[in-house]
Amino acid sequence: MSRKVLLYFLIILLLLIVKTEVAVVSNNNITISISWWGSQVRHNKTLAVIELFERKNPDIKIQPVYTGWREYWDRIAAYAVGGNLPDIMQQDYKYFNSYVDYNILRDMDDYIDSIIKVAEVDEALLESARFDGKLYGIPAGLNTYTILYDPKKFAEAGLTEPSYDWTWNEYKEICRKLHERLGIYAATSLPMATRNITGLEHYVRQHGQSLFDMSAHKLGFTEDLFVDFYKMDLELSREGVFAPGELRLENHTIENDLIVKDAAVMAAYWTNQIVAISKAAGKPLKMLPFPQAKDETRSGYYLKPSMYWTITKNSKHPEIAARFINFLINDLEANKLLNGDRGVPISFDIRQKLQPMLDDPERKMFNFIKYISNNSSIIEPPPPAQYDQVIEILEEVHYKILEGSQTPSEAYQELRMRTDRVLK
Repeated sequence: MSRKVLLYFLIILLLLIVKTEVAVVSNNNITISISWWGSQVRHNKTLAVIELFERKNPDIKIQPVYTGWREYWDRIAAYAVGGNLPDIMQQDYKYFNSYVDYNILRDMDDYIDSIIKVAEVDEALLESARFDGKLYGIPAGLNTYTILYDPKKFAEAGLTEPSYDWTWNEYKEICRKLHERLGIYAATSLPMATRNITGLEHYVRQHGQSLFDMSAHKLGFTEDLFVDFYKMDLELSREGVFAPGELRLENHTIENDLIVKDAAVMAAYWTNQIVAISKAAGKPLKMLPFPQAKDETRSGYYLKPSMYWTITKNSKHPEIAARFINFLINDLEANKLLNGDRGVPISFDIRQKLQPMLDDPERKMFNFIKYISNNSSIIEPPPPAQYDQVIEILEEVHYKILEGSQTPSEAYQELRMRTDRVLK
């Protein structure tokens, strides 16, 4: 989602009355469209699933629209402005509120059980896509975040691989030793601290706080936690243990991540991305949880739908769109092709059948999700519609910290002042 997206949304309500043919009927074939973001690995897998569906349903054609994460939201916003949203849209938990608030998504309750079979799906997962009692999406998979690391680099450095119960202090010392002994970065940054709010979210949750307060009109965490988190990142950046700010700006895709280039030992990602990044790196990677806090009051971890499949109000053939969504979550052949790319499948039956067929990265992902399911706390409600603006403000003040023009305390004051205006 871009900086311009909220502006786009203001005129969407006017444009939705324009009749635009999103699904076209020609030569007795129905064509629907679907959009998603992701790496080239995801693109290839999803295209293979589309081909499989079309073979099984020769009267239906699916037009794909796909790109990377950053470009995706700009493109979707442009489609929304033109009244040309795809029939099926891959949606993110963080932005769900925005699309529901602006009346862009179709209520999917009418298709549950009649078309989309959810008997093997945990009801709590479906509840995460309900707003005001209406279901607006189907989870594409189950997901959380992790630290991926190269075990060979630990061996080269003469270090024992960390345990799952490591602390932030242990993490910092290990990072220093990796940098000192190998002469490369331990990681690009503190886990998910750059161009991301998940690292900070995890840290404040460990201390019993949250990103936003109950009203969602103010930040929900105190200055001391913000300062502690970004002081750790700044400290290790100044020591050369983490990459400098200018290098972080370049390091925003899987393909050019420092761990892929053999220039870092660790990298923080969502668990479902282990398949793509292991392939890009050309080496096996292992998974670790984010470190624990010494004075932790609850686990910072939560499980979430990796993303959702939604049907837009532009769709002329929502029943056909629902059929393809059902295929994505309940067809075994389709899930063999996807192989956990969008997270652990939401269908218990599919999970059970896939387990013996998993490759090494997928097996690690399934096992890690199982571990976190027993060591997590409840996910917060979806963030406010202005979430994207909050991330942009955070990114700006974080880079000011890295370049030395603001202290972490000054950055917090600016963050709170600006977000108070945005969220009111």
